[in-house]
Amino acid sequence: IIPSGQGQGLTHLKAIADSNLNGTGSSLRSVLITGEAAELHGLAFLRALGYEHINQIHAALLQPAHRLVECFCHGEDTAHLIAHVEHMVGAIHPYICQAVRQGQYFVFDWGKKELVAYSVPSPIVLTASNKRNVPAPMVEAVEYVVHIEPYSAEQMELVVLQWLKYRRLKYQDEKVLRQIVQSEQGKYHQVIDVLKMVMLLVLGDCRDTVTMEDVEKALRMMGATGGNARQVKPPF
Repeated sequence: IIPSGQGQGLTHLKAIADSNLNGTGSSLRSVLITGEAAELHGLAFLRALGYEHINQIHAALLQPAHRLVECFCHGEDTAHLIAHVEHMVGAIHPYICQAVRQGQYFVFDWGKKELVAYSVPSPIVLTASNKRNVPAPMVEAVEYVVHIEPYSAEQMELVVLQWLKYRRLKYQDEKVLRQIVQSEQGKYHQVIDVLKMVMLLVLGDCRDTVTMEDVEKALRMMGATGGNARQVKPPF
């Protein structure tokens, strides 16, 4: 991952991962990652810990309590990533706070009329766009809070270049990278959305070079106006 800003967020995540992999830290239970491309960093962080199986879910889908049980019913070899916790329904908050703090949570079994404990042996990564949008009890419950700084325009151009190199695509000139980034004002996921559309157009024509015409066509297809792409996004 190309570090964003001063690279402090990525350095923080690396220090946590190194501590756990080297055995110098206690067994990791939870991390809250906020800011730019938080999900990308969360997935990379869990893979760095050695987890090949990652159960990823949007926080708004965790309802009611039995859905939570289904989410965490995996073994020790599966880590968990809960994205956009700012959209989580309030009734789920206590269960998540228990899970990230204690590695287990309690659900009342109406048949047995008693609390049943469910274990979550593998790490949980929570993500949010902004720490201020996360309930205070949840912030206090997690072991670590890591903020990912925004990408600068130059860093986003490197991200776009990285994607193109990975797909073995060339580009007409530096203006192509600049236009892709400027079209969405450097917002990571929106820039990547534009880039994906551009790559589809190029690969669909069996070409290997991205031109300014490809970028402009992609922006038109995505509803761009005045050089700034506007997409209709689902609420979560």
